[in-house]
Amino acid sequence: MTRGLVLGKFAPLHRGHQHLIETALAAVDELVVLVYDAPDVTDTPLATRAGWVRALYPTATVIAGHGSPTAAGHDPAIMALQERYIASVVPQPITHFFSSEWYGAHVAASLGALDVRVDEARAALPISATQIRAEPFAHRHWLHPLVYRDLVELVVLLGAESTGKSTLTEALAQRWRTQWMPEFGREFWEAHHDADGRLTPEQLVALAREHLDREEALRVESDRYLFVDTNALTTAMFARFYHGAEHPDLAELARAAERRYHHTFVCDIDIPYVEDGTRSGEAHRVRFQQQIIDDLAERGVAYTLLRGTLDERMAQVADHLRRASA
Repeated sequence: MTRGLVLGKFAPLHRGHQHLIETALAAVDELVVLVYDAPDVTDTPLATRAGWVRALYPTATVIAGHGSPTAAGHDPAIMALQERYIASVVPQPITHFFSSEWYGAHVAASLGALDVRVDEARAALPISATQIRAEPFAHRHWLHPLVYRDLVELVVLLGAESTGKSTLTEALAQRWRTQWMPEFGREFWEAHHDADGRLTPEQLVALAREHLDREEALRVESDRYLFVDTNALTTAMFARFYHGAEHPDLAELARAAERRYHHTFVCDIDIPYVEDGTRSGEAHRVRFQQQIIDDLAERGVAYTLLRGTLDERMAQVADHLRRASA
C-alpha cells in the first residue's frame, strides 16, 4: 500500500494547494494532509483551515497540527525540529511526500519517502497564499467558494423598527465598497402576510432560511465584510410576538445566529420615529428595542450600541472594526 503526505498552512487554501492535494490523491492509495497551526501568519483558526480540506477531500486523512513548529528555513536545527514534529504526528510509513517547495528533499529523506514535486515553478498555477492574504477579494478566483466565504466577516445590524438599520447598512457597504444584505423580512411580509398582517410559524421559518441563502450568495461576492440588515434572532422575536413562541426550526436557526456573525451592532432609538404605514407605532418600537437587548443578553451575544447621526454611527462602526482587526 502507498501512503502519501501533503503538509501546509493553507492560509488560505487555494487552487495551487488543491492541485497539489488532487495530484497526490490520484497517485497513492491513502493520503494524509497535515495542516500546520500558523498564528503568526493568519487569524483563520486551525480548525477552519483543516475543515476546508476535510470538506473538499473527504477521502483524505486530515491532521490538525496543534503545536506545530513556527520556525522555518534551511538551518539544520530548524529542519531537524520540523522532521521530529512530522514524524511524531503522521502515521507511518509514508511512501510519498508531495510538495511544491525546497523542503521536499529533507522531509522526504527523513520519512524514507519518495520526494514528489508538483508545479514547483508555479507555472500551472501562478499564485501564493501571501498574495491572497494581501488582497483576498482581488484574488478570489483562486479560492473555492467554501474557502472564500470564511474570509468575509459578517456584520449584522439589529434594532427595532425605524432605527435607521437599512440606511446605515447600505451606507456602510458603500463606504467599504462591498455588498449588503437588505432586510428580507419586509419583502417576504409584503408578499405573504394574512389579513391581520401576520405570518404563520412555517412562513417565518421559510423567511429565515431564504434570508440565510441570500446572505451566503452575497458573501462570496463581498470584500472583507458583508453588512447584514437583521437576522434570524429578529425573526424569532417576531414569532414570539405573533404566536407566543417560535417554531422549533426557527429556534434552531436563531441559536445558530448567536455565533454566526463576527460583529453585532444595535441601532438605538435615539432618532425620530417615522411611520411608513406598516409599522406598529412608537410605543411598540420602545418595547421591541428593549426585548432585542434583553434577548442578546440572555443569549450571551456581545454587541455595540450605535447612537447619533448617520455619520456618527458610521464612525462608531469604523472604530469598532479597526480595533477588532488590530
